[in-house]
Amino acid sequence: EPVPSQRRNVVLIIPTLHGGGAERVIATILRHLDRGRFHLSLLVVDGRNAVMRSQIPDDVAYVDLHCRHVRSSIPKILRFLRKTQPDAVLVTVSHLILALAIFRFALPPRTRLVGRETTLISESIKHYPMPPLWAALFKRFYRKIDTMICQSVAMQKDLVENWNYPVAHTVVINNPIDAALVRAKGTQSISNK
Repeated sequence: EPVPSQRRNVVLIIPTLHGGGAERVIATILRHLDRGRFHLSLLVVDGRNAVMRSQIPDDVAYVDLHCRHVRSSIPKILRFLRKTQPDAVLVTVSHLILALAIFRFALPPRTRLVGRETTLISESIKHYPMPPLWAALFKRFYRKIDTMICQSVAMQKDLVENWNYPVAHTVVINNPIDAALVRAKGTQSISNK
């Protein structure tokens, strides 16, 4: 068993803990990673209305950056990462992944940057302001991510075929399900409050 000094220092970054699918996945990952192997920190860009906060284990270092927008959080994220020198950073949600990819040069050199894509960019980008600009940024900077986790083969295909991301750096991992939590919730009575 690894001793604490040999544990990998891993930082997870997410925009909010409002209670959507990405937040549930991150909370599930944090509950199940082996504490003998990993020291875990969670950075939340905007911790207001963090309905999922109670789902984050107490032994995870929780940092609320108190920023309204991803763009204003970047200096704080970079300072935290330079100070803690993590072995790996897992970042989720496209616009936050892109922001870290753009500033990849400012991360500690040995830190692996892992993205967890949550959508088909080709579809979601249609709802962004100035889609051609965003498209250029995704094509230019997404390749700076060391590994990209895709929820489905369709997401992987979209990244590779439309955004010039190397297939060798992708892995398909479907969203996890916390079966124990589902069973526990299934035994609770439903009340009309």
